[in-house]
Amino acid sequence: RFSQMAVTYNINIIAGSMPVSEDGKLYNVAYLLQRDGEINAQYKIHITPHEQKDWVIDGGDNVQVFETDAGKVGILICYDSEFPELGRMLAEQGAQIV
Repeated sequence: RFSQMAVTYNINIIAGSMPVSEDGKLYNVAYLLQRDGEINAQYKIHITPHEQKDWVIDGGDNVQVFETDAGKVGILICYDSEFPELGRMLAEQGAQIV
């Protein structure tokens, strides 16, 4: 539905992160829904102790920069923003918007 809204209203949307089950594992994932219909996903890297213990969430393994018509976008989810190296990695990949 958010992807359809991005196309209909001609906007790019970064949806809030949510738990996603893949291959028997649970991840915390944020989506970038682009106005052209493209859908990109960023997995949370640094999982909190609560997420590990109570929700059994696994962490992703890399940060990505996504090309959009508004510039190059990087996404940090919640606790990930507490780790400066992730922002540095996004900057090195050319992120203009984080």
